[in-house]
Amino acid sequence: MRLRRRHAWGAALIALFALPVLRPQGVGALEEVPGGFFAWFAGVEALNPRLWERGKDDGGQCARADELERVLSEMTEAQFIKATRADDLQGLDTLELDSLPLVQVARVLRAHDPSPSRRSILIGRGSEHGLAEGYAVVSGGVFLGRLQVVRGRTSIARLVTDPQSRLEVAVRTESGRRVTGFLRRRGLAGTSDELEVTCVRLGADAGRVPAHVPVFTSNADPLVPAGLLVGYVSQVSDPEADGFPTLVVRPALDLDRSTEVFVLLPRDER
Repeated sequence: MRLRRRHAWGAALIALFALPVLRPQGVGALEEVPGGFFAWFAGVEALNPRLWERGKDDGGQCARADELERVLSEMTEAQFIKATRADDLQGLDTLELDSLPLVQVARVLRAHDPSPSRRSILIGRGSEHGLAEGYAVVSGGVFLGRLQVVRGRTSIARLVTDPQSRLEVAVRTESGRRVTGFLRRRGLAGTSDELEVTCVRLGADAGRVPAHVPVFTSNADPLVPAGLLVGYVSQVSDPEADGFPTLVVRPALDLDRSTEVFVLLPRDER
């Protein structure tokens, strides 16, 4: 029995080696099943290492795919910028700025001052576009600051959080009385951009200034319209001490919200 099996295996091996010589064109019936299996195996990317480099070898297709992805990303970002601009314009419309209704859209070229002791932004509009020092810079209905340095095509806006910035603001007390004070940065150094309002005089019937109430620009500066949001009161000192409480204010500006700002122009400067 063992001898017969050896003869059978020997005959099978002889047939396999002799078959390519006798039938060089191949035997379709015998090759169809294994050939289909190996063809499927070669087509599976995860099982064929040669396919892993297909994307790198096909430079043309990769370049086109990268270009399409870039164009799609730019279109998506443009839609976001357009939607943000529409929201900001709507926010300005709600303020009814009759004295300062004109705006100049400016791209933010630099959102953070290189000096840690200053707070400013660089925008891509200047005197060639009708801008001048002192003009208010806003993001929607939020007051950011005023133009400090105006060049031909660029300008530097000093933010409300800058240590050298001063601004008259207004708040409402518990009784609804409007009181004003002077806003400035709280402290000259540090990482916190908190603000404080001083010289707030409370009358006998004005009541206290509650926390979390909004702080708005006043009407002391003709280039800065009243009613722009500056921030929110986060802390109030004891008004009974001297009758002039100090208000700690959390600024409302958000420089990461958009890559554009609005510069408010007086109507007669158009």
